[in-house]
Amino acid sequence: MVENREEFQTLDYEEEDNNNLLKKSLELIFLGLMLSVLSIDISILSFVLPFFGYLCLILGLRTLRKENKSLKIAYLIVDVQLMLLFFTTILSSTIYNSYLINNVPYTFTIVILKSILVIAFLISLRIGLLDIQKKAGIDDRLKSLTYLSEWYGVLIVLGMFHAGFLLAMIMLIAYIIILVKVNKEFHALSSLHDYVCYADNKISNKIFVILTLSSFLVLIILAYTFANSYPMKWTEFNQKEDKEIASIKMELVKKGFPVEILKDISTEDIKSCEGVVDVENNEDHRHDFNEYDGIAWHYIPICVKIKTKDEGKYDYRIFNYFRWDDGMEFYGTEFIDASCVRRHTMKGDFGGRVLYDKEENSYVAPFYWVDKSTYVANSMTGRNSQVEGVMASFSFPKHAKNARGYIAYTVEEEWGQKSYIESNFSYTHQKALFQYPVITAKDYRQNKRMNMFYFSDVFVTNNIGLSFYHSVE
Repeated sequence: MVENREEFQTLDYEEEDNNNLLKKSLELIFLGLMLSVLSIDISILSFVLPFFGYLCLILGLRTLRKENKSLKIAYLIVDVQLMLLFFTTILSSTIYNSYLINNVPYTFTIVILKSILVIAFLISLRIGLLDIQKKAGIDDRLKSLTYLSEWYGVLIVLGMFHAGFLLAMIMLIAYIIILVKVNKEFHALSSLHDYVCYADNKISNKIFVILTLSSFLVLIILAYTFANSYPMKWTEFNQKEDKEIASIKMELVKKGFPVEILKDISTEDIKSCEGVVDVENNEDHRHDFNEYDGIAWHYIPICVKIKTKDEGKYDYRIFNYFRWDDGMEFYGTEFIDASCVRRHTMKGDFGGRVLYDKEENSYVAPFYWVDKSTYVANSMTGRNSQVEGVMASFSFPKHAKNARGYIAYTVEEEWGQKSYIESNFSYTHQKALFQYPVITAKDYRQNKRMNMFYFSDVFVTNNIGLSFYHSVE
């Protein structure tokens, strides 16, 4: 037995038994504390460091969990932390992570839960190690774990108030000082290995690590494989038409509406063109999203001028039609945003859908998500104007051929005489699979902070602005 403080503090560690399980366990626990307590919210580091940190803590506590109740509780808490990390990491590897990016209740709950678990773990660990000291007849020498718990509590408070760089550096320096003290105290504590009751683990640490890593990797691979695109409601394309629809289609073709594109337009959108006066086709805007593989995307805008019941007034139905050549380099999430810039107000319902070919059949589906958009645009003259539009999210199935679609909206003319419509259209395409955390094309397009970061290697956006000119009859 170690009888006094001096002997406890001046033990010659180099002469310790190589089979000191307590020393090995404490080294793993110390390494786990370094990696797991201080999280770094940068891409994959946000889960890699905590994962290996929790793994080290579990390996260290697997041997000590039978010593006393507190160490067993600490072991169970780390198990819960690892399972929570599994859940958040796998969820962040799917497109469903996008629903939680700006979900304050979810984020707040996860942060609070993680904080409670960390503090509860540190308290349980300290009490458990103190019990080992008491068995050896030694007073409390584990002040550093108390300091670490207090440090983490301060970190939570500062996180709520978005502390600046100076405070962050002070907290980092304090963290390093506390870890040095923890390491020193653990080193001294390792001399008490004769007083510890060790657990008899039937599964070795090596096998445990292999099984845990394998499970983690399999789940992430499954998430990336089966949850990287929207679950679209595809049905075989079989559009039925009555005489009224056939008549409107004939008038549209006479006025210049492209026949091949008209085949993809829904009966509801064709009916919205009743009373067509004129059709203006704009040029085919071809864009190479990847110039090396020859994959091209086409945008064909069409404006249909429609006579209203009010004498001398017209509505304009804008069709934003897009089409891929033979395929894409990656089939993930897509996002489109169409708007009419000035002098016109959106009215009525908007329409649209997506289609693709497989063998000799065509398939059609509604957008996964579609909604109106309203925002304020700044002009060169300094005057701001409100812009109305429509945006939609969707996905194409893997290996889809002739992938295509359109989104349409109606605007009413507010100025008489000769008028023109300014229309904007943007298409955001996901060109690669690997990203963490996973975001959708919609997230990328609507979050400027993401555009400035590494997600620019995963997504690409094509913006097109054009004008349609019409004369009032």
